[in-house]
Amino acid sequence: MSILRPILHPLVLCLALLLAALPALAQPGPAQPAAAPPVVAPGLSQADLERVTALLRDGAKRAEFLRNLEALAAAGRAGQAHSAAAPAPAAGPAPAAAPVSPAAPAAEAPR
Repeated sequence: MSILRPILHPLVLCLALLLAALPALAQPGPAQPAAAPPVVAPGLSQADLERVTALLRDGAKRAEFLRNLEALAAAGRAGQAHSAAAPAPAAGPAPAAAPVSPAAPAAEAPR
């Protein structure tokens, strides 16, 4: 646990910030009801907090969550490296090959 402690605290903070930002990122609905249920923080309901704390308390789920985050980070780094290493597209369109006519006889090689 002591090895994960420096990683776990920033992860929990990032997860809480992400959960708080999700409603701001979502598109607004057509009409919202006047009476909204009380929330702990903007966009963070009590159910969200309970789910996150339950996830972090369960060792197997926490390990799976960390593996998923590491895989997402690795995929993001690989995508950035791939886009940086990709060659620049050509300025103009590629030249078209001459069409092959199936009716034209093939030239025979000399014997």
